[in-house]
Amino acid sequence: MISDVTSWKQKLDPAFDQFIKVHLVALEKMCLPQSKGYLRLGEGPFQTIELEGFPSLASMYEYNRPADALSDIGLIFDEPLTVEDIRSMKRELKKEQNIFTIILEGARELRGDSGNYYLSVFKPLLSKRTCDECLSTKNDSDVKAFVKRVRGDILSFFYNWFMLPLASKEIELRRSVEMRNFRLSTRMIKRVLFYTWDAVSLMVNGASLKELLKRAREGDDKSLFQLVKVDKTLFDHDWVRERINKASYSGDNLFFEGLGDAIRSDPLEHDRIKVRLDKLFVILKFFWNYGLYKLSDSELHELLIQSEIADVTENHHDVESFSKFLQRNRVYLPK
Repeated sequence: MISDVTSWKQKLDPAFDQFIKVHLVALEKMCLPQSKGYLRLGEGPFQTIELEGFPSLASMYEYNRPADALSDIGLIFDEPLTVEDIRSMKRELKKEQNIFTIILEGARELRGDSGNYYLSVFKPLLSKRTCDECLSTKNDSDVKAFVKRVRGDILSFFYNWFMLPLASKEIELRRSVEMRNFRLSTRMIKRVLFYTWDAVSLMVNGASLKELLKRAREGDDKSLFQLVKVDKTLFDHDWVRERINKASYSGDNLFFEGLGDAIRSDPLEHDRIKVRLDKLFVILKFFWNYGLYKLSDSELHELLIQSEIADVTENHHDVESFSKFLQRNRVYLPK
């Protein structure tokens, strides 16, 4: 019988604890904003942003695809994933007609047990015949769950492929982010801020920044105010300025009252309670659809302990305490 200590490795890439460790290092190097009053940058990142003229996060709403993030990561190490590289990958996918053929080729090169994990989970999807056989016994609900699992394993594979090699490059990461390229540093800082503020939005608004953006652009002022409460750089969007001009010309004082309240608000003040944003929630939110959702509370707790997250080892060192934390915050995690 498999113990709880190792059972998470039967459901996820066995290197998942390394994923989390690498991500924690990245958050630390980027100075993850802490929940001390309004979210704010540390002195180093603030100076970098200042040199770039205090850019907004407007571009992150549109250019926040995995390919965009990978391109930024590659540039840190003078190994840019160029537009032509991405086009080449797309041509190969189109030629192969099966992404899993390419993934399995890469899986054979992964270290440790990770390769065997991906060879096992993706093998049934190599051909239409085996895929049809795999799905033939499943009802609609099972098919949706299966697709969600496969999507998570694909995300997991590419995180392993691109991010784990960075584990041995902590000093390079620090130097690159702090010294090498101000424009690149700004892009990475903005990306981390966007992920963090998105986590805040889920906690205090019950919706992601992109969800609120869609509603606000369709004319929902409440969603616009919820956005501004979290992202006070939002005024760089043309449509936001147009909405403000419309209110100015029409004398819409109620709009400006709502907008003013949103600007004054601390996003971590929720229902008169100070919400604590910690790295544990940011990690759970980021990796949830990578496969964390598949784990039981005890399996997830064990994984996080092995990942050496201080918030778990110090504040939720037993499964019961962690389960209570998870129950309170599960509603804010991706569906």
